[in-house]
Formats: sequence, structure tokens, C-alpha cells
Amino acid sequence: MKTTITAVIFDMDGVLFDTERMYMECWREAAEPTGLKNVDEISKACIGRTLQGTKEVFEAAKAEQGIDVSFEELHEDCSRRFQEKEEREGLPEKPGVHEILKYLKKQGIPVALASSTRKAAVMEHLDRAGITSYFQKIICGDMVEHGKPAPDIYLKACEELGVAPGQALAVEDSFNGIRSAYAAGLYTVMVPDQLPPTEEILAMVDKKCDSLTELQAQLPELLAVCGD
Repeated sequence: MKTTITAVIFDMDGVLFDTERMYMECWREAAEPTGLKNVDEISKACIGRTLQGTKEVFEAAKAEQGIDVSFEELHEDCSRRFQEKEEREGLPEKPGVHEILKYLKKQGIPVALASSTRKAAVMEHLDRAGITSYFQKIICGDMVEHGKPAPDIYLKACEELGVAPGQALAVEDSFNGIRSAYAAGLYTVMVPDQLPPTEEILAMVDKKCDSLTELQAQLPELLAVCGD
């Protein structure tokens, strides 16, 4: 059954901004003095998760390695390093961000954001990039009970937009984000960032694009009719 797509919902980190790489660098730098090992792998497991979900992953890794370090202090150090890096280097945008948002606005397609990041940080990032006005609804990790990979954030975004999940297209880069959008019943597009898709993830993805520019080129067809 074919379904008309009437709305698009974007993830933020790794989709609109090249922040996942920055976060991984900051986690690595913050964790180095603590003796915590395999920080890159731990960080990748946190991609797409809320702060609470990230804490759970780090706590499990600490327990497994027998490392006694405060997650709160580690996170505070990481956040400080990220802010300093952002102020020094700016917030890197993914190629094609402004173009795809302008295209959707011109087509009259409602757009929402579904990010695991806290609302205060989300609004700061969007405002700095000058793209806040493109989003009719902004749903953040601290606005839902269960973060990604649970479907809550996408279900709430669809509810706020007034569209059925099956009529919305999700743009994600992370495994947890894909799982969330898939569980919510959205048409799911993956634009991989730090993690190439596994067979499990590909089974949940309706389409994979290498960039937002490639996705924009395919939007006319995708927005017309999607489905089997």
C-alpha cells in the first residue's frame, strides 16, 4: 500500500551538524586521565541516546572495567571541552542543510526536529546556525519519558505536527535513531555519519543516502508517494 508523505522529521546531531565527531573527541580527551578504555566504542554506543541513556552506557562500561570515576564529572568536563571547541572552531554544519530546509519550506512541507539532546542545547545550536524558523515543532530528549531507541520522540513529533506516523519521513544517522523511527512506524531514511549500517539496521531503513544533498535530489519522488 502506497502512502503519501506529508511531513519530514530530522534528527540533529550527525544529520544537521557534524557534532558526533566533536563529541567523540571531547569524550576521549575527558576520559583519558581516568584510565577508562575503549572510549570511542563507548561513545559510539551512546550516539542517539539521551543523557540518561548515555549515563547508563558509561556506568556499565565503568563497572566492567572496574574504573571509579564520576559520570557527572566526566560529562561536565566533556561539555566544557565541547563548548570551548564550538566557540573556537564554530559548529560545523553538514553539507546541504540550508538547501534541503529551504526546499521543504518552498514546497510547503511541515518540518520537525526530534533530537535526543536537551532542549537548551538544541535551541542554542539551531539559533547559531540560523535555522530555527524552519522547524514547526522541536521535540527534545528531555521532553519525552523514554528516549531513543524507544519510539516516544517520533510519536510525539508526529502528534505535534498532526500527521500519522506512516505519513512522516524520518531522517536519521544513528542506530538508535533508526530503531526509534522504525518502531514509531515512520518512513525511515538513513544518512550515515559515524556508524555504517549493519544488516539489522538496513532491514529497518526504507532508503539510505550518503548526504543531505543526495536526499534532497530524491525528495520530489519520496514526497510524492512512498511504500510498497
